Amino acid sequence: MAVKSRKRRKAETALRPGGRLIVKCRVADGIDSLQSALARLVWLARGGKEMFRQADWLAFLAEHGFRNLRIVNVWGIFATITGIRP
Repeated sequence: MAVKSRKRRKAETALRPGGRLIVKCRVADGIDSLQSALARLVWLARGGKEMFRQADWLAFLAEHGFRNLRIVNVWGIFATITGIRP
């Protein structure tokens, strides 16, 4: 999962140590339903990039130093993940 270093630096400076990160992202392993399948199809048809699994998002955020990671909501193809910057 490539992150542009400029954007990552901006996020790191904007969030103070102990601050909570909230990420809402598209996930490949969201709720299985017809609505989710159609949403994935529309996303890809409109030129959307690949979607990552929830575990991939958690690993990526942990790799970048975030702790206390939790998936707080999954709805269709969207997941909301929270974490704390040490």
